Amino acid sequence: MSFRRVSNILSMLGLPLPAHSALCKMRKRIPLWIWGRLLRLTAGFKHEKVAIDCTGFSRTNPSYHYVKRINRRKPIKSYAKLSALFDINKRKFCAVRVRTKP
Repeated sequence: MSFRRVSNILSMLGLPLPAHSALCKMRKRIPLWIWGRLLRLTAGFKHEKVAIDCTGFSRTNPSYHYVKRINRRKPIKSYAKLSALFDINKRKFCAVRVRTKP
């Protein structure tokens, strides 16, 4: 469920809830191992058919004008790689890992 949907339900029940920006800041403070454990608990422990997929994407997208202006022939490569294990039958993520290269 999305934050907006949960906040609407909680406000209808009259329960107090923090602002969206406060939750976003707090989310960054939670260690990665807790997110992994929550994912394992919600996805379950037994998986019969799984698929694995990896993809990479650029963290920055400098314009041609900017690259030319700083007198650089090639932009600095900064990318992130996402690896995911997906349960086909349940249609849930089993494990997710994001790696970045400086």
